[in-house]
Amino acid sequence: MKYTIGKLLGVLSVLFFCLCAANSVSAIGVVSTITVGMNPEGIAYDSGKGEIFVPSMHNNTVSVISDSINTVVATIPVGHAPRGLVYDSAKGEIFVCSSGDSKVYVIDDDTNQVVANVTVGFYPSYAAYDSGKGWIFVSNGGGTVSVISDTNNTIIATIGVGIQPKTLAYDSAKGEIFVANSYVNTVSVISDSASVPNQPGNNNNNGGQQNNNDNTPGNKSTPGFELLVVIGALAVVLYLRRKR
Repeated sequence: MKYTIGKLLGVLSVLFFCLCAANSVSAIGVVSTITVGMNPEGIAYDSGKGEIFVPSMHNNTVSVISDSINTVVATIPVGHAPRGLVYDSAKGEIFVCSSGDSKVYVIDDDTNQVVANVTVGFYPSYAAYDSGKGWIFVSNGGGTVSVISDTNNTIIATIGVGIQPKTLAYDSAKGEIFVANSYVNTVSVISDSASVPNQPGNNNNNGGQQNNNDNTPGNKSTPGFELLVVIGALAVVLYLRRKR
């Protein structure tokens, strides 16, 4: 009887081990290590070329890694203290935030060369690509997000968000951009349908239409302004009569 129970326990132990092994993940680990520039922070994947772009803040360069051989195949000089970057799949370009000179540099993935640069807000950190509109949203340390059109590489809007915005994410289903404001523990949500080029009457700080109804001639910004004037006049008249 003891032998039978012991044998049964042994069989159960083997079955338990097999079940645990079936539910485990094997062969996970570092397969190679690639040396790039100093202080790499951002990273972007170029699906068109099968390349990875890595900025080096200390060396002012972007390293290009081929995913077929896991080797750096190009080093591109870019601005000052490049940080975040994003891949524009429609144009085959990489937009790099250069935090030290307040610019975004555009790299052509065919030539691995800088083909344009755009001046944005103070200390640009990270970027997100809006594939629905072909726009690049760039977070600036001064509390704004710059919107760049990849059609002509120009800024079409500047949107006020929270203090020290950092990383961004694009929601393709809703056409919205989520911005993490690191200093105030909030996330700003931007609708790309409201981020239109600045026009007369638009508020440059929020990318939307500013309500100017209260500033038109004949209107007052204080509700019931005329009534307050009348009440004030009556109060002055009553005060003068009492003095007499």
